[in-house]
Amino acid sequence: MLCGQYNKKIVLIEQHQITKDIELQVPIELNTDKIAVDLAAILGNLLDNAIEATNRAKTVPTKEISINIKYNDNKIYIQINNTSDKSKQDFSQKIVISEKGSNRFGIGITSIKERVERLKGYYDFKYDAGYFKAFIILPVEDVKTLLFKMNS
Repeated sequence: MLCGQYNKKIVLIEQHQITKDIELQVPIELNTDKIAVDLAAILGNLLDNAIEATNRAKTVPTKEISINIKYNDNKIYIQINNTSDKSKQDFSQKIVISEKGSNRFGIGITSIKERVERLKGYYDFKYDAGYFKAFIILPVEDVKTLLFKMNS
């Protein structure tokens, strides 16, 4: 499920002629079954937001998205940065008003926050020097690690 979601978004990035920098360091045998639906939704929303914001940007010289996903110490770390016009958003608010239009709400970021909180993870969203930066940490119980703990 995650690979399909991720691959579709990469194709979209390429179709929009956005420069991409991708670094993935996640073991292929990592079991994410317990969080697969939430993980796919989080990643899908992050990438949709990055593509849309990059395409809307008028004040940046290039269109870029960097995707960094790593696994370490039973946690998945997701860092997605994209070129963006300066945001006026207060990302600490529960509901984020969309910059797509005055009558739209940022359900994507709200959904990400809710899912990360439910999984007892961490999130941070900010604008810095021409880039929107999203950082997520999700705890993952790796089956192999869990079995080792149960047998010791």
